[in-house]
Amino acid sequence: MNLDARVEEAVKSKAMQCLQNGRPGFDIPHTLAAVYFMRELIKAEGGDERILVTAIYLHDIGYSGQIKNGYSYDEVIENKLIHVERGVAEAEVILTDLGYSPSEIEEIVYLIKNHDDFTELDKNEKKAFQLVFEADSLGQLDTPPTFKGKQYAEAFANFEEKRVPRFKTARGKQLLEPLLENARQRL
Repeated sequence: MNLDARVEEAVKSKAMQCLQNGRPGFDIPHTLAAVYFMRELIKAEGGDERILVTAIYLHDIGYSGQIKNGYSYDEVIENKLIHVERGVAEAEVILTDLGYSPSEIEEIVYLIKNHDDFTELDKNEKKAFQLVFEADSLGQLDTPPTFKGKQYAEAFANFEEKRVPRFKTARGKQLLEPLLENARQRL
């Protein structure tokens, strides 16, 4: 299903309101990059734009108010579960207010709740779940890092170890290669 432009603008607006109070210098550009990559993945792999684009706009809204300037990689890792719980609660309110159906809300919330859960990703066969994972991962690589030096090296090593092997779609793998090369040059 296509995502109506007016609905998308409303979702984007709500997401940006939350993200402006998220990880400084990262959450907004990361989310916009992830939306771009989601559209690229949908073009090549198919999928419900209304569910997938909405989920990717909202996937990190739970970082709002959690992390301040000068945050470390360890702080992000420590806040992963909290950001999911807060993001799910906020997304349910946003989606209800915007008139999404209960079944749409359930699917979008599931995608948000599990977007960083590698165990769930490894056992889940749903294409939507894979596309959210890949769009989020591509958006991470495409966004200028806020970590420097040793912290960036640690974050990138974690990405290469845990995320890269989990790419499954042809288009996702194609988009991944130049982003990995650029990221390696930052080391």
